[in-house]
Amino acid sequence: MPILLTCQAFCSLKAEILDIISVQCDQARFTWLFYPVYAAGRAFPSHGKLVAAG
Repeated sequence: MPILLTCQAFCSLKAEILDIISVQCDQARFTWLFYPVYAAGRAFPSHGKLVAAG
């Protein structure tokens, strides 16, 4: 699912930035950051596709 893939990518990037080997996704923080994008994608499907592709 796109949301899970995005979460994994986010956690991987976070791990690289902080130089931490094992990083677990902070689901609450992830939801707070990305829910507006998800909601916008639901409200505007064409825009959501652009966000997913980007």
